Amino acid sequence: MPIQWMNQASKILPERFSIHMMYWLSAPRPSMLDSKEISLLIDEFFKVFTVKTITQQTIQNALSLRDKYHYSYFDCLMLSSALLSDCSILYSEDMHHSHTLENTLKIIDPFHG
Repeated sequence: MPIQWMNQASKILPERFSIHMMYWLSAPRPSMLDSKEISLLIDEFFKVFTVKTITQQTIQNALSLRDKYHYSYFDCLMLSSALLSDCSILYSEDMHHSHTLENTLKIIDPFHG
């Protein structure tokens, strides 16, 4: 099931930006998997997604975004990463649907009705 989730997610999430926390929150708990299974899942995850490193610039930008847009720090860290990765869409159910930041990044709530 986790591999199927990644395959579906790869179709809707921007290729250059993925939020691995979302995967781990929706995946079976580690106690349900042995180390070999977890290792295989991690290998599959890195085949599907490009993972960006958080840098000092990412953090500084996140702090500026927090002051400007009043999102939480963690949300701003994701927004900063997306902006620095030249993403045009960030999928999130926790931020304002169709809000555009810095004239380049649009937040889309995939569950918005």
